[in-house]
Amino acid sequence: MLKNDRQDKQHKMIGFVFKVTNNALERLVHDAILDALPDHELEVSGFSINLKVLGAPSIQADNKTIQISLPLGVGFSRQAGLFTVQGHGKIHVKIASRFDVSPDLNLTTKSAIEDHIWLEKPVIDFGSLDITVEKLVDLILKHYHDMIVHSIDKGLKTKFSLSSVVDQLLESLRNDLNKFSYHGLKVFLQPSEIIVEPIYNEAGKMVFRGGISTSLVCTLNNPFEPIRPSLRWVDNLLNDNLSMMRLDIAEEVISEIVCEFINKQEYGGEALEARECKVDFSPTKMDVVLLLEKPIKARVMLKGSPRYNEAESKLYIDKLDIDMKASNIIYRLTAPLVNRFLESSFEEKLPVAVDSVIKEQISAQMPLCFQTGAMEVNVVVGKVSVVEMKFDDAGLKALVKIEDFEVRGEMN
Repeated sequence: MLKNDRQDKQHKMIGFVFKVTNNALERLVHDAILDALPDHELEVSGFSINLKVLGAPSIQADNKTIQISLPLGVGFSRQAGLFTVQGHGKIHVKIASRFDVSPDLNLTTKSAIEDHIWLEKPVIDFGSLDITVEKLVDLILKHYHDMIVHSIDKGLKTKFSLSSVVDQLLESLRNDLNKFSYHGLKVFLQPSEIIVEPIYNEAGKMVFRGGISTSLVCTLNNPFEPIRPSLRWVDNLLNDNLSMMRLDIAEEVISEIVCEFINKQEYGGEALEARECKVDFSPTKMDVVLLLEKPIKARVMLKGSPRYNEAESKLYIDKLDIDMKASNIIYRLTAPLVNRFLESSFEEKLPVAVDSVIKEQISAQMPLCFQTGAMEVNVVVGKVSVVEMKFDDAGLKALVKIEDFEVRGEMN
């Protein structure tokens, strides 16, 4: 077990910033109200009333409240003996839609008409009223109140199924992280909690900022069972997008890496070819056995004591020793030369600057990006460093610190 397990549990946050244009929500509210308002006149206190949506609503998000300003045209008429009293006007209806999301991602909304202002004072086309226009409009809005706010609440709940949105986003994130592959190693995550700060508006967009508390592992096979994370609201997210990822590299993977390194070397203008590489680790030593096919046929045995220097972020192989047994007498003549060449090749690469190797692998596959629904998402990673490494009978285990790990998404 690694010494810094406590640190691993404390720092496991992937930050996120999602920006959704107000237009997206404005279209939803607009369509919901159009569906709710009847296309025929209604009777209100003896008046025939017609409400008409004049344009898209304007939206402002503030914490858990969406302020909606909706332009409406008001037409009214009433029989007065032989004549018909008619009039029309334009108002802005102020609607507050308050919402909350429970830990199990259940969205609740409660909308209400709070006020209205005149865009155009009402004009009486013909006749006179025995009631003030202001009083009439109050009666109209009271009559239409439930119809309008229920349509908004229904639209928000049906169009924004948060559990589906979260499931889709996390599945896309998992799939995207799985694109990172190095000798079969993949990154797996198991989110446990989504933490959200108060929502705010910025440059015509609603901004959702927070963090995903998750376990991260880089290994061959997914060790996690699927779970749905819970949600929690906070005033201020204290974590600075710092994550700790466990790195678990089995001996078979290290065998492939050693083989790959040897096969990239050239001796006398001829590429070396190795196969059947077998690495055996213990906490204090490393034994490597492989078959060399070119430039000579030989059995190569490499021994050493791996040691990771945390201060330098470098991997050393102390007491490195390479021995070679050629398959026949002809190969034995050149075996010492090839042996010394291999020793110098390994010594040239040692110590290994581990952080640089990891950065190179990540940079080759960054930035990660994917599409989930109508949202374009990018995954960015800052500094990556190995804070601890050890070897055991199963292979190599390490703890990797990832700074400024963030998911950024935009939907227009």
